[in-house]
Amino acid sequence: MSSSYVELQVAQQLFGRTTAELDEAQRERVAEVTARRLELERRVLGSPEALGVHVPEAAVDQAMQGLRQRYEDNETFAGDLERNGLNTELLRDALRRQLVMDTVLERVAGVADEISGVDIELFYRLHGDRFVAPERRRARHLLITINEDYAENRRDVALARIKEAAAALHTQSFALVAQRYSECPTAMDGGMLGELRRNMLYPELDEALFALKVGETSGVVESPLGFHLIRCEAVFSELRESLEQATPRIREYLQTKRANQRQKAWLEQLMADAGQGASHVA
Repeated sequence: MSSSYVELQVAQQLFGRTTAELDEAQRERVAEVTARRLELERRVLGSPEALGVHVPEAAVDQAMQGLRQRYEDNETFAGDLERNGLNTELLRDALRRQLVMDTVLERVAGVADEISGVDIELFYRLHGDRFVAPERRRARHLLITINEDYAENRRDVALARIKEAAAALHTQSFALVAQRYSECPTAMDGGMLGELRRNMLYPELDEALFALKVGETSGVVESPLGFHLIRCEAVFSELRESLEQATPRIREYLQTKRANQRQKAWLEQLMADAGQGASHVA
């Protein structure tokens, strides 16, 4: 079988290029990886687990069509194949072998041990932080930047402007004041920052926001950007997902992890056996 398709895959995965676009060092690296992949493929397809595996032509057709759809027309598709040392017959053969490989690895993964309730509970206890949604706050803010190059943004002027905006909050909503005064793009949306967790803002703003109660607005806060006013619109308390709620997600994660481990161990043993066989022959 032509190695052109595997070379093309490796070149794109390693360098984001076609084989024709590689420099000499990249070509050597691609050739090295391609040789290993082809040897692994040969071992997998020759393993007992591959016996009886049959890929329907319809599946190959579907894979071909998936590649063909990336091109404007058949002529462009054929031209790209030719530039990469391929034709439709070679490509179909490569795709067929790839599909057989995938089927064999699925078989191997299916031998992995079942996930027990004890496995799930242990994972839940050991990784409890994964099942906690931290406290969030919905916030708005108003920004007056400090920039000594502009008269209206010199520090003293900017401070006076933010104090003027703060005074306007006594008679107007925060959203309206933000639209009028704020120099942040969020001004178009009334200063809305959305829902925030801790450590998503500058430390000065973060500290101010998480000290506020719902409906409260901070005093003037200075950050590296300039002066701010920040308002807490809503508080969403920390939520912990129960073991029962988390079980389906944990089971899926552990099943995938064990399947991958099983595949890796099987492939490593396959190549180790091949090396032993070669040494015995020698």
